[in-house]
Amino acid sequence: MTLRPFTVADIEAHHAGEDVETIRWLTEGHRSTVESTTRWIQKNDVARLTQTGEQVFAVELDGRLAGMVAGNPSLAVLAEGEANISYAVHPWARRRGVACTAVGLLCQWLADQRLAATAVIRVDPDNHASIRTALACGFGAAGQAEEPTGVVMAVFRRSLSAPAHR
Repeated sequence: MTLRPFTVADIEAHHAGEDVETIRWLTEGHRSTVESTTRWIQKNDVARLTQTGEQVFAVELDGRLAGMVAGNPSLAVLAEGEANISYAVHPWARRRGVACTAVGLLCQWLADQRLAATAVIRVDPDNHASIRTALACGFGAAGQAEEPTGVVMAVFRRSLSAPAHR
């Protein structure tokens, strides 16, 4: 498995990987368009070059786009030294350890780049699959936090010096 930047060549595979779960949890109920994904890729390119904001990577498995993983050390709701982690795995690649491996690779990259000391996963308490992933990746439950929008999220934390798997 590898992490790499997204390119416009990934748009078709990225859209093909969007299913009901991805749309529910990551795209606020909206299917992506070519235009919105192109803008997202361009924004990711700028963030990667400046190492500011959300650092997004394509997850590639067996030569295919298998999902995405992102770390955001600039999220306002986090403390200094923390990076928010998000991830999505395409349906064909689920239940193969892809999310956990990708999160581990991202955590190592964030530590190597000195962008964060602690990784944080904030997830809707009803997103049981994502909660299982956070725990399997060595994150510890850290209570709940209310977002500025009033939404309550379950919070999981892991020191970036800790091992990726338990």
